[in-house]
Amino acid sequence: MKKEALLAIDNVEIYPVISFVLYGLFFAGVLFYISFKKKSTIQKMKDLPLD
Repeated sequence: MKKEALLAIDNVEIYPVISFVLYGLFFAGVLFYISFKKKSTIQKMKDLPLD
């Protein structure tokens, strides 16, 4: 049933590629954000649950 429904959609093979690219961009963005964050801010955020 699902397979037949997906095969009825034109260009369905592009959706996994788009989702993979969006996931990769999000992951790279998070790594970029963390790598340029100040160390003092990271330490403050790390200590928040213990305060």
